[in-house]
Amino acid sequence: MSAWLFDLGNTRLKCAPLVAGVVGTVHALPHADFVDGLDSVLPERFDVAFVASVASDGLRVALLDALVRRCSRIELARTQAHFDGLRIAYATPARLGVDRFLAMLGARRHVPGPVLVCGIGTALTLDLVDGDGHHLGGRIAPSPQLMREALHARAPQLP
Repeated sequence: MSAWLFDLGNTRLKCAPLVAGVVGTVHALPHADFVDGLDSVLPERFDVAFVASVASDGLRVALLDALVRRCSRIELARTQAHFDGLRIAYATPARLGVDRFLAMLGARRHVPGPVLVCGIGTALTLDLVDGDGHHLGGRIAPSPQLMREALHARAPQLP
């Protein structure tokens, strides 16, 4: 079975082949031209696409449209209240980005006991999971780059 992983984030699409359980070369494509960029990255046909997206509905639909022409099956990752021993603290678990949910699942697989999961992308995210798999909550803030850009926009003397 040939499979590809897709992470449609806030600023770009990341994708990589999954070969025998090992992630291959990761390709990052900006939102502006990711549909065209996929032509140079993906094989003509493959079996399954595993997709995680925190992007807008329009971008997600554009990605799914591009993938339908290339693969037999598309699996969409979704945040769930309980999964594989992880329990999300949010009253509405769907409000937690699937990227953060997957990061916590991955951390729990590799680190026994409590874990602090940090993500730095367009946003800076922190999530705390106790040793029993209970998500104790998290925080989200602009990334350091976005903070600098905002500061420079409001305080022109800083740059």
